[in-house]
Amino acid sequence: MLDEMNRLGLPLVSAEAVAKQLGCSKVHVHVMARDKRITSHRLGKKCVRFNLDQVLEELGVTKGAGQ
Repeated sequence: MLDEMNRLGLPLVSAEAVAKQLGCSKVHVHVMARDKRITSHRLGKKCVRFNLDQVLEELGVTKGAGQ
């Protein structure tokens, strides 16, 4: 699944990377994913990744807003 997403040009990042961009905690990122406010990709039992551009679009945030 990860190889297919990379092939399609969908770079996936950790909750920590999303949190840094948004200026929130990684726990909050996981809560938003759990509540289906943002799209997440489960790559295993504990591994969850996010497409940063997609998350920012879903939340209506422009890139760099959290910095």
